[in-house]
Amino acid sequence: MSFAQDTKNDLCGIACRSKCCRMSMLYGILICANTFQRDRIRLMTENERTSETVLRLLKECGVKGNLYISEKKSGEQRSNSYKITVASALDVKTVLQSIGLSDNDDLSAIDRGVFHCQDCFKHFVRGLYLSAGTIKDPKTGYQLELIFSRNDVAASVCTLFEEQGISLKQIARQYSYVLYSKESESIEDFLTFIGAHQSALTIMDVKIYREIRNNANRQNNCETANMYKMTSSAQNQIRAIRWFIDADLFSSLDEDLQATALLRLENPEASVQELADMHSKAVSKSGVYHRLQKIVSLCQKKQKE
Repeated sequence: MSFAQDTKNDLCGIACRSKCCRMSMLYGILICANTFQRDRIRLMTENERTSETVLRLLKECGVKGNLYISEKKSGEQRSNSYKITVASALDVKTVLQSIGLSDNDDLSAIDRGVFHCQDCFKHFVRGLYLSAGTIKDPKTGYQLELIFSRNDVAASVCTLFEEQGISLKQIARQYSYVLYSKESESIEDFLTFIGAHQSALTIMDVKIYREIRNNANRQNNCETANMYKMTSSAQNQIRAIRWFIDADLFSSLDEDLQATALLRLENPEASVQELADMHSKAVSKSGVYHRLQKIVSLCQKKQKE
């Protein structure tokens, strides 16, 4: 499984409790579809979980999407391509109405009226990525792309991104229009925004590894091992904290745990002693360590329930 596929699989596994947010995500997926017209919808993807997500969201609209699976061969490697269609104009109208689009709306321009809560836009961008996004394995370089077949859709998305402070560059290729970034920090911010925290942490991990490797001539083996151990532990802590936030369970933690968790999120590279020094109420290095361990332990317990 590739890094790009893993990222989409993780995004598809995120629970979304609000219907307006689910419809915003469907809107993001469909506006990037190969065909998004009032009489027909056609979407191609190579990610199975994305196809399952689209079918589930269409079903929530009261529409059954048609799924066609074809096998692709490249040398000895085989993979599947998934095509989803909605071929009835009446069914397409039902989908558009569920999203919140009217008969007069331009389907190539983004209608901000469909965003009903503060999280809708985040889910819309998540849908854009599931439909049009791809990302390079950070071990070979940093590059994230959103690929559109229509320039008007790409331009509309680019304008909205600029308004929301999302920094992606734009380029036209022979048969497509691309919004992209080759900057690791910009990619990390984008992935974190749409909820792909594991992928963002992986990029951070690769960066830290490269920094350690590049500075190896100035560090001894013991220092390198300790730094990696600290980074790995911090990642586990941040992953657990993000899980509580995404699951809307952060408020269930007591105040001391919340205070330490927020400091860890704001300072992912800080040592336990540095975090202890940052607390407004005096707490020892050991106390901070046990709080973070408790958060990780509670997360593991909750996930098993």
